Amino acid sequence: MKILKTSEIAPFENPHKVDGRKLFIGDNIQMVRLTLKPGEVIAPHAAPVNVFFYVAAGQGICIAGNETAEVESDTMIFSQAGMTHGWTNNGTTDLKLLVCKAGMV
Repeated sequence: MKILKTSEIAPFENPHKVDGRKLFIGDNIQMVRLTLKPGEVIAPHAAPVNVFFYVAAGQGICIAGNETAEVESDTMIFSQAGMTHGWTNNGTTDLKLLVCKAGMV
């Protein structure tokens, strides 16, 4: 068994300029935790792989394709390969996302 505490994992630089922590990197899968402070935004962008987002804490606005939804803790969002997605933390607390990328090349 391997136990990780995200608070003990060093943040990594990412193009979104938010707190990112690599939880697992495998051959065809990657899981990171992103934290957006109130007001922070991840601009819409596309990934070449399927992306699953799990809202672990907080609330925010998710853009996926041409849909926009306000989401909160304990919500899962799927963005298929090539689909544009982005985030805005419109809340007053941190928005914590578990991001799983599947089918990595």
